[in-house]
Amino acid sequence: MKVHLNDGSPPPSDANYFVVAGNGTFVHKQTGWVEATVPVKNIDGLLPQTTEVRLLLPRMASTVFAKAVLFLHTVYKKKGIESAVLLHYSAKQGWDITVPKQEATSAHVDYILSERLPGYQCVGTMHSHCTMSAFHSGTDIGDEASHDGIHITIGLLDHFPKFGMDGEFVVNGNRFPLAYEHIVRVRQEDETPAKAGQVSPQYLSMPQHNTLYTIPFGILRDWIVPDEWVRRVKKKRWAVFTGAFEPLGGHGYVDVFPPHRRHSASSLALDFKEDIR
Repeated sequence: MKVHLNDGSPPPSDANYFVVAGNGTFVHKQTGWVEATVPVKNIDGLLPQTTEVRLLLPRMASTVFAKAVLFLHTVYKKKGIESAVLLHYSAKQGWDITVPKQEATSAHVDYILSERLPGYQCVGTMHSHCTMSAFHSGTDIGDEASHDGIHITIGLLDHFPKFGMDGEFVVNGNRFPLAYEHIVRVRQEDETPAKAGQVSPQYLSMPQHNTLYTIPFGILRDWIVPDEWVRRVKKKRWAVFTGAFEPLGGHGYVDVFPPHRRHSASSLALDFKEDIR
C-alpha cells in the first residue's frame, strides 16, 4: 500500500493507502460498501519499532561550563534570583553560551529562546534553582517539551564552589536522563547529600538531586562575569489578582509562581567570543 503525507498535496487515486498526518497515522479504505479514513495503531506485516536515542554531542568544554555556573552563582549572590543561559554547539568551534534577556524570581525565570550564534546550533539550556535542589519542575518540563535539546538544572548554589546538577534531554517531547558524565568532567565532591533550601509543596513529589559536584574554577584564570550579562537578568515580583498572575513593581517576590516562560520570536544577538578555550 502507498503512504500519503498529508501536506496539502492530492492523495493517491488508489482505493487503499496509509495517511501520515500531523495528528497520527491513518488508513484510507474504499470497499463496495464504504469509503473511510480512520486512525490505525497496528499495521499487519510490519515489525514493531522501539524508542531509540543516542546523544551525538561531545562533553561540554570545562571552561564554558564553568563560566555558565559562575554566572548563575553571581546572579544568585547579587540578586537572590534564578537565571539562565543558552547552550550552543558547533562541530568546528566547539561549545559556547549566551545570556538572553530574562526576568526572574527566586523560584522561576522567564527568558527568550530565540537567540542564536552564527555558525552554531542552539542545543539546550541551563538554569539555576538558587538554594533548592537540582531537579526539573513541572514548569521546566512543560517549557522544555517543545524545545529539543539538553536541559541542565544547577541547584544548591549556597554551597558554591560546590553545586547540585540534574540533566535531561528532550526529543520531540520525549524526555531522557542525562548522566553528569555526559555533560562535563565534574567531580562528585560529597558522598553525603547536601541539605537543600526550603522546597515549595508543589515540588515535593519531584525527584530531588542533592549530591554535590564541583569543577576547578581556576581554569578561568582572571575571567570574571561581564556586567552586561548580569544586567540582562531583571528581578520580578508576582502576586495573584482575580485569579490571574500579575507583576508587581519593586524588588523581591511574593511566594507564588508566574506563567511559563514566554518564547518571543525576536532575536537578541549577543556577541560573545570566549577568550579561554
